[in-house]
Amino acid sequence: MKRYLIAICLIFLNNAIYSQIRFEKGYFIDNNEKKITCYINNVEWKDNPVHFEYRIDSLGKTIKGTVDNVKGFGIGNSVKYIRSDVKIDISSDDVRNLSRHREPEWQNETLFLKVLVEGKANLYYYEKGKNKRFFYNVDDMKIKQLVYKSYLIDNKSIGENKFYLNQLSAELHSPNTSISRSLEYKVKDLADYFLEYNSNNGGSISYYTKKQLKTYIKLVAGVDYHTLKIRNAASRIDQYNFDGSESFTFGLEIESVLPFNKNKWSLALESGYHYYKSEVVNKYDNAGSIDFRSIVLNPTLRYYIFLSKNSKFQLNAGYVVYFPNKSYVNKFLISYGHRTSVGIGYTFMNKFSLEMKYYPKKDIMFNYTFYYSDFQTLSVLVKYTLN
Repeated sequence: MKRYLIAICLIFLNNAIYSQIRFEKGYFIDNNEKKITCYINNVEWKDNPVHFEYRIDSLGKTIKGTVDNVKGFGIGNSVKYIRSDVKIDISSDDVRNLSRHREPEWQNETLFLKVLVEGKANLYYYEKGKNKRFFYNVDDMKIKQLVYKSYLIDNKSIGENKFYLNQLSAELHSPNTSISRSLEYKVKDLADYFLEYNSNNGGSISYYTKKQLKTYIKLVAGVDYHTLKIRNAASRIDQYNFDGSESFTFGLEIESVLPFNKNKWSLALESGYHYYKSEVVNKYDNAGSIDFRSIVLNPTLRYYIFLSKNSKFQLNAGYVVYFPNKSYVNKFLISYGHRTSVGIGYTFMNKFSLEMKYYPKKDIMFNYTFYYSDFQTLSVLVKYTLN
């Protein structure tokens, strides 16, 4: 069963891998201030890039642009990065690793900063892991970081250094622009503030688009193909092979597409009902049976490979938790527990999906001395998106 799934995955990847590389019309500025029109691989970077891939023509050779040889690049009217030498606070934003110092821990770096707002006042953004930093300048002043820092006061409380409010009040204040202590160190709050300031000072260009989590609800139905082997180390006549048995399954899935990397990643939670009943007689004329029924929760990480606007493949990896209801093997009560799952699938028109999911070996009789079992499942599922 596992060999078949691996073979299908290899064929699928071989056909899909090249369709995943999409270059969009853009430009970059080299170190000689020359603006060069090109095609850029837009991966919708979550973390700010240290390099990017481009082609001079859409089918040409792929070239890497780096922070060393490119002063800036952009894609259409929605993406723009500039290179800048800045002082950046490298303090951790992770609550498990917060500093005990209120002041920033400065370090000089050369970075690609994402442009959020352009005008008299410019707003830039930098993200790496859990650390998020905003930078700004007004007119021709040097780019500086807007300072915000969480820090430990003691082992039970966290303080906040909101010096960015003082910076905005001092350098981006005008009679028609108001600043509030409730202005948060977040993309929307700061972008809106800079847009308001610029609207009173000659206008601005916004590269900021709010991206929201997209959530879908799907009906799920399919067939499970099972194999089960039971072995008793203390008795050679107490051995059973349940091969090639099928059962039906149905359920519901909720999927949230993450708002970065061109909607290629999603988190899904599938809830379903699985029922499997079978009987077999071994070569010693001993009868064996399984009666398995369970509610199943399957949280899954999913990666999409887009073939076209209405067509995409998917790769899945998940964790499966079982809640069995009076399930037995040869009158032994099953304590099923959990296992993993992997799978592939195809989605058309964001409505119809066909998915193959493999559940590796699981010993469902681990609670019983001398007994060992090998339970595997291959599911073929059809899904319909309701919204």
